[in-house]
Amino acid sequence: MSTVCREVNEFSISSGAEVAVFGWWFLVEGVDVDAAAVAASLDTVHATADWWSHGDNQGVRREYGTEVVMARRWAEVIDQDTGHVETSAPMNNAEVPQGFSSTHQLPAEVALCVSIRAATALRSGQGRFYLPPPAQESLTATGTFTNTVISNVATEFAAYYAEVLDSQGFILGTWSQKETAFTPAASINVGSIPDAQRRRRNKLVEIRESRTL
Repeated sequence: MSTVCREVNEFSISSGAEVAVFGWWFLVEGVDVDAAAVAASLDTVHATADWWSHGDNQGVRREYGTEVVMARRWAEVIDQDTGHVETSAPMNNAEVPQGFSSTHQLPAEVALCVSIRAATALRSGQGRFYLPPPAQESLTATGTFTNTVISNVATEFAAYYAEVLDSQGFILGTWSQKETAFTPAASINVGSIPDAQRRRRNKLVEIRESRTL
């Protein structure tokens, strides 16, 4: 028996005007565990190798302004026959939940995409999640994310996933809801082109200026 589980993160962005929710999938081989056990295992890793915040201003938070704050995170265990959530359990928040950069965040709909790829070229072996909008200083003069930003984000997530595997035995991968199948990951990719999340944009209250013609 194996367990498919998901680590989910919720961030407050635009100083609380909007939220960003994203996560990734793990496989726990040979064991049937509930969400509370998964949460406890991941909290153990977060204590020393949190992808968001660790050490002296290290982690992905370096690329974010203070308007971006981790609100909460939790673990979910999935029914592999239906794809529905069986159980969920809260996890500890980051030691330092807010971003570190002194510059403001980019617009709320801007996202930094992390792709998770399996060795197979099939669609079921590809997954992605969208991080909150990074700080303004994350962009080059031509509007792409800097090499420093995408390298730091890729390095932090790769180190975190490796620690989860080494210390807890959780395998990162993709979950196909349609095929109800888990595929182990072979790599992660972070690209330099900003993505957009329309649902974040649609929830924002826009200030308009009108002129009579």
